[in-house]
Amino acid sequence: MFLLHFDESGPGADHLYVVGGIVAHEHDTWRLAMETEALARRLPAGLAGAELHADHIRHGRKDWRRLAPRQRDAVLTEVAHLMLSGPTARRRRPRFMAAVSRGHTADGSGPFDPVYETFFTLGDDLARRGGYRDRLLAVGDANGRLEHRLQNLVSSRQTPASNASRGNAQFWQAYAEVPIFLDSHASRLVQLADFVANAVYRFYLHGDDWLFRLLLPGFGFAGDAPSGLRHLNAPAGCGCPACGSR
Repeated sequence: MFLLHFDESGPGADHLYVVGGIVAHEHDTWRLAMETEALARRLPAGLAGAELHADHIRHGRKDWRRLAPRQRDAVLTEVAHLMLSGPTARRRRPRFMAAVSRGHTADGSGPFDPVYETFFTLGDDLARRGGYRDRLLAVGDANGRLEHRLQNLVSSRQTPASNASRGNAQFWQAYAEVPIFLDSHASRLVQLADFVANAVYRFYLHGDDWLFRLLLPGFGFAGDAPSGLRHLNAPAGCGCPACGSR
């Protein structure tokens, strides 16, 4: 089984919304979490074991304000390198996925479901390419406004009968269960998913490609296109990695 940990960034300026995640085989998730924990324990006094929240590290928020910018950048870089070269029991590196769209509002209205539908379809596509030899379990950051909605979304796409009303929508065969949710403080893998979502969000919002370019190889490539990245509602002629090569 593969575990798909995911988190969101947004909506913010320009109503940008991103769902990002990291996929690792069940045999690898414990070791990846332990290596991430070891990294966190090496942080300077007062930060040892702190939650690795990408936005807080980047901007020096909360406890991270005690570190100089170059030290915070070093933490971001070290986490990114760990994510790209995480331990593998089955010789499969962790894979990243993200779906990004504009048009969202702070109250959650707007084209919300298409972003998650696209994101979870990416997970199903990953399992489909492996012939569905392994199933997926999606694990998200605890979020009261999302949990019931996303569980219903996945449930509605897991059976042919319930999926028939959705027209040509892909029938998701990969998911072993509806998404489960837990506190990001307790899960290093959800914290790594936050890194993916934050890197993609800042790239599409500000053109800040530093962390995004570091992580980009982890999205996997089919030719020149990252197979794990989708840009919805893209403007005509968009040259981002998800659009420019398609």
